[in-house]
Amino acid sequence: ISPIQTIIDELEEKSNITNLTYTFGNELMLGNVVFCHPDYFSGTLGKTATGMADTYLAKYRDLSAVIVAHTHHIFSGLYRNVAVYENGCFCHEIDYHKGPQKLSNQWNKGYGIYTINSEGNLIINESKVFTIN
Repeated sequence: ISPIQTIIDELEEKSNITNLTYTFGNELMLGNVVFCHPDYFSGTLGKTATGMADTYLAKYRDLSAVIVAHTHHIFSGLYRNVAVYENGCFCHEIDYHKGPQKLSNQWNKGYGIYTINSEGNLIINESKVFTIN
């Protein structure tokens, strides 16, 4: 039994939260919002999130948002009527990112706060990504 599924089961039992689904791998779906780790990374700002949105739109027609963690970018936007976010990352800078091999993209630490309504859709004007300096 997955630890994530155990938490979901407890939330359903104790708090009556019934629209949370652990789909597979590195994704979690709350209502019509997918939270995920990317399958690939793009050095272009927002490209990872929009690419992931294309992937999920093929599976979930009522998708309202795709929130991608660990991209090392901070991004928010609207793509094909779906809110897309890249949260940056909380991890420490890795060795290959320093010195002469430094990647061209900027390393960003950040997090997001998201509001999802009772229908399972993201409320865009109450959701935001924050940068940590």
